[in-house]
Amino acid sequence: MDIFFQPAAKHYLLIIYLSITLNSCVKTLSTVYLIPKNYSERLFIIIHEEKKGIIPLIENNKKMFLFSNDGIIISTTNFDGEENLLNNEYYLIDDKGNREKIENVYEESLEKVTKFPALTVHSVSLMNNDNEWVNGYFKTIPLTYLVLYKKEADIAEISYEEYLEQAFKKLRAVRAK
Repeated sequence: MDIFFQPAAKHYLLIIYLSITLNSCVKTLSTVYLIPKNYSERLFIIIHEEKKGIIPLIENNKKMFLFSNDGIIISTTNFDGEENLLNNEYYLIDDKGNREKIENVYEESLEKVTKFPALTVHSVSLMNNDNEWVNGYFKTIPLTYLVLYKKEADIAEISYEEYLEQAFKKLRAVRAK
């Protein structure tokens, strides 16, 4: 007797089929980040997984965040991982709501960029000063920072390490509030 025609086997096959089908339908929403065009600084930070953070708006099946006037987003959403940050969409937005797409590039290929504006995306995890433990580990603060390059001359202006230090300063200022 063929095993696939037994009643129990049919149920297991159905469960496996449904699991695969449903998992393929579940898709993480991509995210759109809107950067105020008139913002003079070039460093933007996103603090993830904060209890008092903002919940993103949903637009065209995408999460959407608008950076505040200080260049910071404090979000309740989980950190999606570096690969998702690279796949997100980034736009400059003016006072009328017009958007200009920003090219997302890798730090290593900045010298080859010919289209501006462009940006690089970086992520780090920082130790939490509260010594809070989660699942046997110190809780960390997932932090993403974006560096905006409006023109070619911006590329050589400041080093990666200096931007990282500026991101830490912004984070400390937010935490002190």
